Amino acid sequence: MKKQIHLVKKMSSLMKPLLALAILFLYSNTNILEAQSWNEVMKAVASDRGANDLFGYSVSISGDYAIVGAKQEDHNATGGQFLDNAGAAYILKKNSDTWTVVQKIVAADRAANDEFGASVAISGDYAIVGAPRKTIKVGFDMEAYAGAAYIFRNTSGTWKMLRKVVAVEPKFGDEFGYSVAISEDFAIVGAPNDDVPVSGGVPQSNQGSAQIYKRDSTTWSFEQTITGSYAGNGNRFGWSVGISGNFAIVGVPLDGTTAPVNYGKSGSAYIFFRGSIGTWKQSALLNASDKAAGDEFGNSVAISGDYAIVGAMLEDHNATGGSTLSSAGSAYIFKRNGNNWTQAKKIVASDREASDKFGVSVSISGDYAIVGAYNEDQDKAGGNTLSDAGSAYIFRNTAGNWTQANKIVSSDRGGSDLFGYSVAISEDYAIAGAYSEDENQTGGNNLASAGSSYIFKNCVVRSTDTQTSCGTFTWIDGKTYTTNNNTATYNIVGGAASGCDSMVTLNLTIKNVSDISTSTTGSTIKANNVSATYRWLDCNKNYSVIAGQTGASYTPTANGNYAVELTENECVDTSDCVKIANVGIFDNSYGNLLKVYPNPTKGNFTIDLGDVYKNTVIFITDISGKMIDSKNISKSQVLNLSIEEPAGIYLILIQSDDKKAIIRLIKE
Repeated sequence: MKKQIHLVKKMSSLMKPLLALAILFLYSNTNILEAQSWNEVMKAVASDRGANDLFGYSVSISGDYAIVGAKQEDHNATGGQFLDNAGAAYILKKNSDTWTVVQKIVAADRAANDEFGASVAISGDYAIVGAPRKTIKVGFDMEAYAGAAYIFRNTSGTWKMLRKVVAVEPKFGDEFGYSVAISEDFAIVGAPNDDVPVSGGVPQSNQGSAQIYKRDSTTWSFEQTITGSYAGNGNRFGWSVGISGNFAIVGVPLDGTTAPVNYGKSGSAYIFFRGSIGTWKQSALLNASDKAAGDEFGNSVAISGDYAIVGAMLEDHNATGGSTLSSAGSAYIFKRNGNNWTQAKKIVASDREASDKFGVSVSISGDYAIVGAYNEDQDKAGGNTLSDAGSAYIFRNTAGNWTQANKIVSSDRGGSDLFGYSVAISEDYAIAGAYSEDENQTGGNNLASAGSSYIFKNCVVRSTDTQTSCGTFTWIDGKTYTTNNNTATYNIVGGAASGCDSMVTLNLTIKNVSDISTSTTGSTIKANNVSATYRWLDCNKNYSVIAGQTGASYTPTANGNYAVELTENECVDTSDCVKIANVGIFDNSYGNLLKVYPNPTKGNFTIDLGDVYKNTVIFITDISGKMIDSKNISKSQVLNLSIEEPAGIYLILIQSDDKKAIIRLIKE
């Protein structure tokens, strides 16, 4: 049988305090809802803010950069050339923990009422901005509100416009650019009012569509138009969009065609997957488990890795389907398993109230999600009621369970700010827009609906626990790992010296003895691993070490069970025990199947010929050659024999047909 495997080195010095902290906080915080603290680190406003700019109408964040849309801003990048509601967007950059507005961007062909900035998204060095009311010239016609989107690239800290994209067939009122998303090499643009033709060429009014673009180096090219398989008149496919790697999600908040008639405007969402040939195909149709008419499930969507989140801001029930509060709102998290997407959890605000519209905006990144509730009235503690001040809620995924980690509000909250109308999250930072907020960064210079946005940081101290183990390793999360792992994380609530959470990432190297197998030739056992060091063990004597036997092979002097202990890569492991029963066999023409055991013996012993023979003759003599016994046995393979004479060395001559062997037997 196989024995233990263990590591020569001891536990790392970091593991012990981590384990102690984990145990301490496991027992002291099991019932705490607000497990983490997200603290406001900046209020951002436009450097050229003006009344009704609606700065914060849209927001996005990625790494060290964030982008904020102001769809009714009137001036160009330098503050001139007034064009009513042309729109603008602002780039924010993080330096250490300080965020500043570093650039204002506008469309190169800006025009009045474009509403550039109605939607924004940012990923790495690329950003996309929607202008859904842009008029597009098609031939000799001017298609008002057809819409456009603009892609920008960060070059040495300066964001420059790369390309303007429009619908393949721009049409009046499509509002292409109403929603945008970008991730690595892909971007998606929604056109929720697109009249999509169906079979027979009949347009479906405001059915909606979305277009996907792909980046090759720095060039963005149209790849595909997508629509929902069940989308129809007035469904608004493309109202919200998200993209992550080869997956895209599209919200259809007014969809009622996937359910009975009485589920009108229950809403849905579609997930698309880009296959190896570069074609995007519908992968899943998502519906809420408790869908109901008027929920508008799909008014907001986001996707990150194996998780997607869908907002339903007009949904009325709590997480278990009770406690009806009209338009309190909810959100639904879905998880991918292979090609299937299933609802993992319905989430609601811990302090939900009617008309909060929780779910108006959503974002997800890794193990964190954020949900906006722009009509929520109370502060973080549940007091200081201010109508429609707004709030947002951060949820954390712990081993597949999404729970509320924090409620966030602005530091200078006021009535009708609509904080949380837009939200985004990336790693340890979140941003929330309050497009109806009136004050500058210091609380003065009131300008009605100039707008603002707020950046929050997760109060977390990150560290890495580097471990090396042999075979398996059980970590502070209670899981046992059998392979290398550098992605597992564990959150120790309040575990940092600062009182912040301590987020530990495992950096585990699993080592093994590469080969513990053996091979046997005659009575010689050989370890097949040529890279190890060796100690041979007697299995019959509680795996005791056989003195002086440290080579790659071992030839026992007595029959029994033997194993080899191998040391390699600082690990020790033991082979299976090998039974040797042919010690003392000479002139053997039976082959390796001939066995005799036990040898030495107390008197009784067994000879296994390895096959059935017609006639076998046995002669037993002592060491001087004196005949002790003889037997003639027919049609047998296993012979049970005994020697009654005193202890000593005896020779056994066996002959079966044309086979023969001499056995040297020791009686103790």
